[in-house]
Amino acid sequence: MDPVFYTQLLCQLISEFDHASESFNLFARLSDSDWKNFLRFVNQHGLTPVVFDRLTQYKTHLSPPDDIFAAMQKIYLSTAVKNTQLLNEAKRFLSASRDSGLPVIGLKGIFLVENVFGNIALRVMSDMDFLVQRKDVPAAQNVLKTLGYEQRTYFDSEDPNTDAKHASPMVNPYGCYAEIHWSIVDDEWPFNIDTDGLWERAVPAKIAGLDVLSLSIEDLILHLCIHYTYQHLLKEGGLRGLFDLLAVMETYQNEIDWRLLAERANQWGVGRIVALTFQLVSELFCQKIPSGDLENLNFEPVPSDLLSAAKDQIIPIQEVNIPITYSLISFFSKTGLISKLKLFFQRIFLPKAIMARYYNVSPTSIKVYLLYPVRWYYLFLKYGKTVWKILFKQETESSVAGYVQTNQRLLTWMESE
Repeated sequence: MDPVFYTQLLCQLISEFDHASESFNLFARLSDSDWKNFLRFVNQHGLTPVVFDRLTQYKTHLSPPDDIFAAMQKIYLSTAVKNTQLLNEAKRFLSASRDSGLPVIGLKGIFLVENVFGNIALRVMSDMDFLVQRKDVPAAQNVLKTLGYEQRTYFDSEDPNTDAKHASPMVNPYGCYAEIHWSIVDDEWPFNIDTDGLWERAVPAKIAGLDVLSLSIEDLILHLCIHYTYQHLLKEGGLRGLFDLLAVMETYQNEIDWRLLAERANQWGVGRIVALTFQLVSELFCQKIPSGDLENLNFEPVPSDLLSAAKDQIIPIQEVNIPITYSLISFFSKTGLISKLKLFFQRIFLPKAIMARYYNVSPTSIKVYLLYPVRWYYLFLKYGKTVWKILFKQETESSVAGYVQTNQRLLTWMESE
């Protein structure tokens, strides 16, 4: 069975039980091999714990093979263990930050897992994300250092760091990663995010039993849309990114100021990103946005061909395993030789501060110059074949060119608001 069927099966099962009976009929059609493929599919989308939870609740109606159920249960329990560890580490950091008088906002998973999902086993987390004011980045890093975390790659908060929104990840001896953010977007992205406003609008919340701050509900929704749809081009985490948003909207449906959210999205220049994300949630999860029709939010309608292309990014009919980056997509979206060459040399000859972050050397060291040929060789090995296929549109690799072209169109449309 194809990915479209598994998408329908998954989305109906986890969409607040509204389509449970339809899901029962679909599940009845699954053979043992189908169940194995379904497990592989939900693993790819990071939603196995949620599916296991739903199957447990519907165990009188659904009967997956014992080995499939056991495999899902193992992932569910391991997620609970990992998240318990991360929440304990978050508690240590947040407690020490409070003692130091350092304001902190919990971002993404570390906030969602308790405040939105409730059950800490339901939402997969790989690290902890915290937002501090830019001037407080060194202080936050020092707090982590006192807790046994170390920074394994070069980072200096005094550098411009326009291509980043957080310091280099820090890790403790047990493999727990923490990222200290000063913004929710890179400085060089074409948006007008009111970072000071994020702090002015921050609201009280609890993380790991501690009183902390979180983004306002409207800012949280906008952040999730930008992070998933623009930053990761609808690919990282697959359907999990949309399910995060759906869960937030269902948890806070009576508290969201939709008019304010739309106004802020348009002020930030991310209205198209939000409109596309909402439309995907609405169609893939058969879920109406609580405010009613999307037109009421005064967002620009999403062209049908772009909406279809976006769905193909999340659920590709055929797997396209090619190395792709934002810079590579931007390169092929440029018109004119001069603009292409300018971007090419910008990405080949990175500033020394960025090279230092990539290769963990001081930007004042002579080594940084010796690393440029290393970078060029790496780029050639990793992306040379892909660039060649796209430039010459080889028939046998037409899917590669089409994949990059789809990314180009989506990025161009989202950025040209």
